[in-house]
Amino acid sequence: MPQKNIKILIVDDTAVNIKVIEMFLKPRGYDVVTAEDGQIAIEKFISEKPDIILMDVMMPNVDGYDATIAIRGLAGDRWVPIIFLSAKANPEDQVKGIEIGGDDYLTKPVNLNLLEAKLGAMIRIVNMQKELARTHGILQGYYDQAEQELELAKKLMQNMTGNSQGYSEEHIHIYSNALEEINGDITVTYRTRNDNLYLLMADATGHGLAAAISQIPVTQIFYQMAEKGYSVSAIAQKINHTLKKLLPPNRFVTA
Repeated sequence: MPQKNIKILIVDDTAVNIKVIEMFLKPRGYDVVTAEDGQIAIEKFISEKPDIILMDVMMPNVDGYDATIAIRGLAGDRWVPIIFLSAKANPEDQVKGIEIGGDDYLTKPVNLNLLEAKLGAMIRIVNMQKELARTHGILQGYYDQAEQELELAKKLMQNMTGNSQGYSEEHIHIYSNALEEINGDITVTYRTRNDNLYLLMADATGHGLAAAISQIPVTQIFYQMAEKGYSVSAIAQKINHTLKKLLPPNRFVTA
């Protein structure tokens, strides 16, 4: 099956080896980049951002093992499959390759059909990783939006209560110890020019922005009618009538 948008970095100090694998992969739709030693492989990893690396072991300057260690350090949380292609067939060499960060190890001469099967398995994992990264980005967006809404809810609650947390006067002390920062509970007071004191304690359904929005008409009506000296029963009736019109059936405020 032709592969699209899969870039493979082939690392080998022998031009013939690179050419054989390149001629095998390109007709199958792979985007191929090459490097002649480990140092160039590191540079190509940074500039080309390959999806999979086919890494020779014995090379001048920087060998495949050291290049793999460096690439793993550069990759961070991004997983890039590295398949070693080496003439070193001892089990100890294969174990070392896996332990220092390789994901598979094939011995030369490479069986191209086996290589194709290995690439297919790696590509399935690469595609799953890309999908997970995409999903994570979407979820992070939702999380950031929720954080912004919580901050908005916090400011709304502070404005509605007049920052009355810890408010006190001669005979009244208000203290709140909520389980959550934004919980839909408010306690507000208003003292009239005639020295009459109104106090409202209300609890809205839910938490966060939804609860804060439910409390907006409650506090508005409370302050407006308390300032004009309306009775507590009149204020309660007005709040109840307004909330019945504004809120859906599953939302309410207890006051």
